[in-house]
Amino acid sequence: MATVIDSNMHLHVVFYCEDGDWYGHCLEFDLVESGDTIDEAKQNIIDVTRAHVEYAIKNDNMEYLFHGAPYEAWKRFNNGTPIGVERITIDNTDDVLPSVWNLHEKTEGPHHVCA
Repeated sequence: MATVIDSNMHLHVVFYCEDGDWYGHCLEFDLVESGDTIDEAKQNIIDVTRAHVEYAIKNDNMEYLFHGAPYEAWKRFNNGTPIGVERITIDNTDDVLPSVWNLHEKTEGPHHVCA
């Protein structure tokens, strides 16, 4: 049986820099990806988030989809600076209705330079 998910899901992603690398952290799924630049980290977190959701749908495993990030990660997001909203489309697998998820993005602070 196909699973239908909310077509207007909102996820929260915080980007931060540590030791010269950028990280993107999707808080609802507690997924973290890195990159040499913020743009690379952004693309990597989008790719892994999409794959995570599509796998859960395809395998009818929605109860394991959400695994929230720890408090410290949410605090980092709440103290961050908004940088945009990215819309991602989840693949229409096994007759699942396609959906668009909004990634609300923030950086750790007002500075976007990674030393």
